[in-house]
Amino acid sequence: GPIVGDEGGASWIARKGLQAVARGADGRGPVTLMTNAALKYFRVETADDLSTAIYSPTMTNDRLAGFARQVVRTARAGDAVATEILEDGGRELATAAIAVIKKLRMEKDEFPIACVGGVYGAGDLLLGAMQAQIKSVAKRAHLSQPLFPPVIAAARIAHAHLRDEYALAG
Repeated sequence: GPIVGDEGGASWIARKGLQAVARGADGRGPVTLMTNAALKYFRVETADDLSTAIYSPTMTNDRLAGFARQVVRTARAGDAVATEILEDGGRELATAAIAVIKKLRMEKDEFPIACVGGVYGAGDLLLGAMQAQIKSVAKRAHLSQPLFPPVIAAARIAHAHLRDEYALAG
């Protein structure tokens, strides 16, 4: 979820983007196009006003996570800070995939890794770093679009698992 275990996801990307805006605004980091994007997105006048908006009791995680789209937009416009955030996000997602690959001992297998979720709309800004890191562990793995929506895929996996359990018990 957005607090623990969402590294590379929309909430994580948005949070990193807002941290970069804060660092740029107070001189701890480079100025970024994400600042203007954040002001417009959160409907405030100055970077100092952002904290009031993002810590508002009415602010939702979905609204915060939606800022990830602005991070992607500014990266596409050539912002180096936003680009670095997306590349880091791709590496974080790869780390999660690699953990599963290793647990299942699939390093030598050929298999697809389905990219499910809005962050994959960032394309190569995120996927390039993700694919490179995964290839360093599982050379035959490849990123792909999912064959089914997540709920259908989960149901099919559960059905196959139950079928196998029933066969073992019978």
